[in-house]
Amino acid sequence: MKAVSAAFALGLMAGAAVSAAHAQSSPWSLHAGVAHVRFSPTVDLSVAGQPVPDAGVRLDANRTAAVEIAYDLDTRWSLRMALGVPPTTTLRTAGSLSALVPPLTGKLGEVKYAPVVPSVTYRLLTEGPVRPYVGLGLNYMKVLATPDGDLAHMDVEDAWGTVLQAGFDVPLNPRWSIFLDARRMRIKTTATGTLTALGGLPVRGEVNLRPTVIFAGLGYRF
Repeated sequence: MKAVSAAFALGLMAGAAVSAAHAQSSPWSLHAGVAHVRFSPTVDLSVAGQPVPDAGVRLDANRTAAVEIAYDLDTRWSLRMALGVPPTTTLRTAGSLSALVPPLTGKLGEVKYAPVVPSVTYRLLTEGPVRPYVGLGLNYMKVLATPDGDLAHMDVEDAWGTVLQAGFDVPLNPRWSIFLDARRMRIKTTATGTLTALGGLPVRGEVNLRPTVIFAGLGYRF
């Protein structure tokens, strides 16, 4: 009976060891949490084909739920793919455009967009209580809807951009961790529409969005 009990105990210990080893060696992991998006836009704007000096736009900051799936190529290099629940930002007048309020309301329109961010990261430390990483990648902005404001028939093009990334993981155990991640992006898109309050004059803007994204939450290794 004692031999059976000992064998059973050894079996449990072996199973636990295999489970722990699998948790440590699995190449797949997941980040999930909240992303805060803040824009620093600039715009080259023309109305009826004429440049508008000192024209500007402001975009409201967003918060949205996001996930990132990662696959470790080795102990330092990882491939990542981040996705977010599509947020909506409001475009507002700034610079010389603000002098046109009224007759404009100051709200040019809204943009609902879906971000997709593939990247490659490199871990600076593979052990220890804090494990920082850096990376670079691409950002694809899929425009889903553009409700009108002062700009009627507003259209914003889908766009690709570049991403610089830095963050760190703080392991809580072999599976769970907490993380903080920051990304600086460069995205250029084109927006068009007509200004109803100014007699339907056509508007075209080349917009550099330059968003900064702060992403924080829980990590899990499969």
